[in-house]
Amino acid sequence: GLGIAAIASLAWRTTTTEFGGRFDPETLSVGDLLRMFRETREYLSASGWREQDGTFVPRTAAERLGEPKASMPKPMGMRRYYTRVSKSNACGAGIRDVMHFTAVLPEVDVKYVMEALTNPGYTNWNPSLHGVMFRRHRRIPLDANLKDTFTLEELKVKGGYNHLEQSKDTIDVAAQVSELMVPKVVEKAAGRRYTSDYIAIRYDCKANRGFSIATSVGTEAVAKAAGVRKMQDLCLTSLMVAPDIGSNDTMIHIVSHFDPQVRTTVLQKAVHYAVGRSTRQFLQSLHKKALSVQNSGKHSFIGCH
Repeated sequence: GLGIAAIASLAWRTTTTEFGGRFDPETLSVGDLLRMFRETREYLSASGWREQDGTFVPRTAAERLGEPKASMPKPMGMRRYYTRVSKSNACGAGIRDVMHFTAVLPEVDVKYVMEALTNPGYTNWNPSLHGVMFRRHRRIPLDANLKDTFTLEELKVKGGYNHLEQSKDTIDVAAQVSELMVPKVVEKAAGRRYTSDYIAIRYDCKANRGFSIATSVGTEAVAKAAGVRKMQDLCLTSLMVAPDIGSNDTMIHIVSHFDPQVRTTVLQKAVHYAVGRSTRQFLQSLHKKALSVQNSGKHSFIGCH
């Protein structure tokens, strides 16, 4: 469930308390994250998408780098590229590179992609996660302080929403801890790896568009509630989903700004390669799961009628 957490977890990183001046864990809200996402040119503008009525839409139709030939359609047009923010907008220890990943999921409707991504009942399809250890759902105002909302006391309270809200004044947020799927050699050297994140989600039934925006800033209490040590640091990741222009396919664009916590060019390239490979695997598995959900015709969690 909540497969979008995978994008917040694709690189193996060590702990740091540095997030750059914009990401203040004491005051951060989902509204702050969205403003940063919209106003930082290397995030939204560089993605080729734009904001529209509370969600995001692609500016142009998807590029197709060859049609699928297999009986089972496969993700097309998968492309990765990087933008570079200013020093003042850097993440962590001065990291300026922002990863973009775009893809087309053929023959599947957006609502089933969002259902596959968000429904906590769907498990074991995501190759990037070993499992979700802890999750709390809350529906909060956009300007609500995340750290004050998800206190240790509040995290003891189970429950929350059971479907996504159709509102532009509030947003659904999951405080989540997941165990990462890492190679055995990494696990032996560094132990099991966990990520704790705030993941905000919105889906507009009428427009048939959705997005998530996630961060690990200020999630120490979430990790503590799950009984693990916070090991992953992520400034901002967003996943935007919308119908392709002029087709029945789904377009996806991922923007991710994180500190890989490696200090040599060789290791940075290795991390970038691993992230690219993991993202491709994630999208392939998401497409397969979304097609299965579409065949079932069920989309109860996104809340559309």
